[in-house]
Amino acid sequence: MKENQSKKILALIFVCLIFTGLVGNACKAYHEKEDCFSLYSSYLGEALSTPAKLKAGLLSFYDYAGRLDEKTAFKKSFINLYGLAKRVNPAPCPDTDGTVRLKDGSLGLFAPEAQALEEKAQNIKALEAELKALGSDLLYIQLLGKIKQDDFLLPKGLKDFANSNADDLLAALENKGVKSFDLRKDFGEKGKDYSSLFYRTDHHWKVETGLRAARITAENLNEDFDFGMDTDCLKRENFKEESYDKIFLGSLGKRVGLLYAGSDDFALLTPAYETNFGCKYHMANGNTILKEGSFEEAWIFKENLKRDYFSANVYATYAGGSMPLIKCENKLIKGKKLLVLADSFADTLLPFLSIGCQSLVIVDPRLYEGDLAELTARERPDLTLIIYNPSAINNDDFFNFG
Repeated sequence: MKENQSKKILALIFVCLIFTGLVGNACKAYHEKEDCFSLYSSYLGEALSTPAKLKAGLLSFYDYAGRLDEKTAFKKSFINLYGLAKRVNPAPCPDTDGTVRLKDGSLGLFAPEAQALEEKAQNIKALEAELKALGSDLLYIQLLGKIKQDDFLLPKGLKDFANSNADDLLAALENKGVKSFDLRKDFGEKGKDYSSLFYRTDHHWKVETGLRAARITAENLNEDFDFGMDTDCLKRENFKEESYDKIFLGSLGKRVGLLYAGSDDFALLTPAYETNFGCKYHMANGNTILKEGSFEEAWIFKENLKRDYFSANVYATYAGGSMPLIKCENKLIKGKKLLVLADSFADTLLPFLSIGCQSLVIVDPRLYEGDLAELTARERPDLTLIIYNPSAINNDDFFNFG
């Protein structure tokens, strides 16, 4: 009885908020009536017939409504109340994009069964042949995902294929003779210990996990490719930490609001020793950013480190977020050169890995429009890495090497 009453109250609040939002948006349109009239006039042209006026009105309304994503009154309140409604619903209620509340209370992103894995493995094999002709070896590194295969965190009735997709891709690569390294095997935590490696409101791992992954990767590169990296530099005790409480609402949290899974703390880790880098960031809009100096000056975008839940991307504090191309030089060492094809998980891994190599070139295959073979010929890396988390395997753009 009490449960039904609480649902009725929640429904009433939701209806009131919708009505208030409609009134608010109508007020917005009234105050912007000159813009709306200008828009209407542009569609009306010189035709003054009734059908022309009606058509212009419909087109104007459609155009104005299309911009409501940024203009909607009480948008954040709508999202938060939507999340509250989902939270009190006993059913899993996953979104159409795969966002779901896991049994430990955090948000997850479950993946469907991947298609064309054999073709994707063949694309990697073909890339390996091109790279070898240019003097660069290839290593595929499989990162870990938020939902561990044996933890059963998904609500009843839902199934995640991310890890099985990764297993199948690794098997296909092995059959083709492509070298690979499964980082998931180095993270044996279970249950809450495993969940603590990731942000509650985001699908990404924490900065601390990225640092740990960088050290494991460096150890592997030393063992199998004679990279000679100083892995002691990547020990947690050699980093300074600044803690920011409840500052971060991840990409999954932004879809369902603060009332669904809360917010996350964020730790800024920077080396406690001398560093000197020069990093050039090539953005998707064609602009470039040059950042030079210490690790913090070259790799950290402090402007993203702010408590603005629905607008800021705190995860992009490292490396600025997804970009087509990043070139970074370590000015303190003479070592190996790396070219890396990576997804956004690498944003909190590769800056740490750059401490141990002379040159690091990072490519996001989804965004990079240049010729990868030409880039490799120019940069002459000692080794090319492909670093993907399991959910990236469903995205064909990550396997289009142009």
